[in-house]
Amino acid sequence: MTRFWEFGAGALLALGAEARRRAPGRITQAAGVVGLVMLLVTLFSYSELTPFPGYHALVPVVGSVLVILSGPVGPVTRLLSTRPAVHVGDISYSWYLWHWPVIVIGKRVVGQEPLAILVLVVVSYGFALASYRYVEQRWRHGAGDGRLRRLVPIVPVVLVPALAAGALGLGGQKSWWSESVVASTAELKPNPEKANLCGGFQGPMSTRDVSQCTWGADRPGDPIYLMGDSNAGQFTEALVAAAEELDRPFVVATRGGCPVVDAPVRVGEAASSASQECADWLADAKAWLKDQKSGTVVLAAASESIDEESAAVRAPDGRWTDDLDAKELLWKSGSVSGALAVKQAGHQVVVVAPVPHLPGEGRPWWHPAECATVSWFQNDPAACNREVSTAEYRSEQANGLEAAAESAHAADGVLIDLEEELCPDGSCSAYRDGHWWYRDGLHISTYGSTQLADEFVRGLALS
Repeated sequence: MTRFWEFGAGALLALGAEARRRAPGRITQAAGVVGLVMLLVTLFSYSELTPFPGYHALVPVVGSVLVILSGPVGPVTRLLSTRPAVHVGDISYSWYLWHWPVIVIGKRVVGQEPLAILVLVVVSYGFALASYRYVEQRWRHGAGDGRLRRLVPIVPVVLVPALAAGALGLGGQKSWWSESVVASTAELKPNPEKANLCGGFQGPMSTRDVSQCTWGADRPGDPIYLMGDSNAGQFTEALVAAAEELDRPFVVATRGGCPVVDAPVRVGEAASSASQECADWLADAKAWLKDQKSGTVVLAAASESIDEESAAVRAPDGRWTDDLDAKELLWKSGSVSGALAVKQAGHQVVVVAPVPHLPGEGRPWWHPAECATVSWFQNDPAACNREVSTAEYRSEQANGLEAAAESAHAADGVLIDLEEELCPDGSCSAYRDGHWWYRDGLHISTYGSTQLADEFVRGLALS
């Protein structure tokens, strides 16, 4: 349905064909030039980050309509009537069908270097030309007997995709028979330990069976509670090990997308309900915390979402604001308020500073999906590494770092800063010393988390 109006634009154009023929030539030719410019703007300014479909689709759709309106004469028509343009038009649908398996999947195999993508474009052109000549044209014009014409298309249409899907499925299941892929897959698990039972639980804390999210319930020390969103949940492995060393029970009380910050955030108008769900969850979690045995609550959150233009933060008076300075102030005050609520519930507070975030290519944050599969085969995961300097980290994430420091100070708590562990020698890397320290650009990996246990032992000892 999101593309229905695009087909409607073409239908309206067809219905208005007679009116177009009566329109003055100068107007239709000018419309064609404007339309071509709009298509060029789309070609050179749109990227993978452009929301699509949506209102951004207006530019190429309207541009296409104007080009067609220009009619059989004029500069645009002359340009599109050249042999190269006509040739591309002839094979365009075949090329469209082939670009997905060859270019989109191929980029995962050979990488996203310009030369590699150019090679993939040429390969997809070759497949498109062959299928146009020997499949599309041949059977469109009736080559071969009737039975053969019915059977031959089954090969490219059914058999080839089925074999390709089977090969991809088997290769993925067997980790492509590569020790590098096996090792990387283990460290790049998308969720921390027991995430589906703990952080993945979306209901209120008052109805959660926390026994499934508790380690060492019979230990004599004061309990440790981990609270917040996925930026807190990523420290599960570190705290499992730290709690065992300190002989203290450990409970995970996280929910994805819901930090312990009294400043609801929505990204887009449609996200208001999700924002309210988090606010309700947080209110219930605070009440639940008052009924728990006094211990230490570990808090962690990241403020990257408020930097998005479409994000808005709700002020205490209920009004939403998308002003960046106002959002940052509300986030800081909300972080302080959340930490104070934990203290008032009778617990010690430990706040973990946001970990460095790693930007991606063609997406806001780095993700292993950007990696070329061939790098695994070559036992060279470092080819997919992403890193930022500590100076960039401190500058880009200043608001989140300040919010963490202020909330720890206000609640007379302890601040754990992991910069030295994650950014030795001034560089914060996804892959280091033969291991993946990050599972994506916003979260450390399970391996990275286990390596931080000592820092949490020291931080908890001070609380």
